[in-house]
Amino acid sequence: MKKLIFPLLAGFFFLTSATISLNLLNTIEKDFKIKFTSKDPTGTFDQMNGKIMFDDSKLDDASFDLSWPISSINTANKMRDKKAQTSEWFNAAKFPNATFKSKSVTKSDKGGYTVSGTLSIKGISKSISFPMSVNTEGSKQILTGTFNLDRTDYKIGKPGGTVPNIMKVSYTIPISK
Repeated sequence: MKKLIFPLLAGFFFLTSATISLNLLNTIEKDFKIKFTSKDPTGTFDQMNGKIMFDDSKLDDASFDLSWPISSINTANKMRDKKAQTSEWFNAAKFPNATFKSKSVTKSDKGGYTVSGTLSIKGISKSISFPMSVNTEGSKQILTGTFNLDRTDYKIGKPGGTVPNIMKVSYTIPISK
């Protein structure tokens, strides 16, 4: 009987911990937006993949592991979208995805949160932090924020010229449990 109890208890604890972990994982809804704006160009990335774990009462467990295909760039100009794929800009053939992996999520002084982690674009990884607000609509939480990103930090295009170095990035990511 003792030989049977230990495996049953171990199985119970394993299943319980798996259930708790699964309940923390959020589903990214399809109506997300990742938008970049400047004097010119302005556009969106129309696809995103990954996992978000966010519960404001368990920030130590919060995590973001996201990627978006460079091929999903949409500037409302097909020629410019194609140019963005070239080695001068995003080099989509060699680096097909941009990624973000969080290291921490903390409450900010301004009411909201600060998300810190590593953003990788075009094979270059840099630590960044950005603000995040959370609004609840029914069973959904809407994660939003805006921050500036210097495209030259990631060797996207040439510095200066007609495209501004600083791009304003805005995101809206609806999630549900």
